[in-house]
Amino acid sequence: MKTQFSILCLLAFILLGGVGCSKDDETNEGPIALPVLPDPGDVCSCMDDLQFMKYCYEKFDINKDAKVSKAEANAVFELNVDGCNIKSLTGIEYFTRLRRLNCYDNQLTSLNLSYNINLEELICSRNKLSVLKLPKNSVLTDLSCSYNQLSSLDITQNPSLNRLDCSFNELKSIAIGKNNSALTYFYCNSNKLTSLDIPSNSQLYSLECQDNQLTSLNHCCPIKI
Repeated sequence: MKTQFSILCLLAFILLGGVGCSKDDETNEGPIALPVLPDPGDVCSCMDDLQFMKYCYEKFDINKDAKVSKAEANAVFELNVDGCNIKSLTGIEYFTRLRRLNCYDNQLTSLNLSYNINLEELICSRNKLSVLKLPKNSVLTDLSCSYNQLSSLDITQNPSLNRLDCSFNELKSIAIGKNNSALTYFYCNSNKLTSLDIPSNSQLYSLECQDNQLTSLNHCCPIKI
């Protein structure tokens, strides 16, 4: 009886251990709880853009059940929707392992990538963006958001950022912090900046800030004006 009881206890321990979330599960779900899906088995059920929805069904419905499950979304590391006439990327938050997003040349007016914490490269140039949120993207290294309608930009929560191209916007301010020490290539030409304050950064190799309204520039490095 004692042996039988020990075996039962061991089985219970193994089963209970399997119930808990692994570290990968925690990373997949991100630091914040994802919004509730209308259809829990289909991440496309929350999308409000037919072009983006069609793209996801065609590319990521691996088992052809007319749904894109969370598991199928979590298997996506790269997403290319350039030139697809997309107006909204609602639903992108369920692609939590996404490392590269190319949404160049669309009709986007806002983009919130708070849930995509594994994102390393973002290309969102040539849209109509007036809002770009990247508050949790600490591993983002490359950001191209030129030719939009941004009036402000905050990269203080992106300490890994190596290259930033935010030229040809309507930027009046760019928030850059001391933690942006990895910034090497910085292009902010053709905006509405009156001042530019870049904390001392020995890594900064190229800075282009021509065609602004600058009256002050706080940094010492080779620049093109």
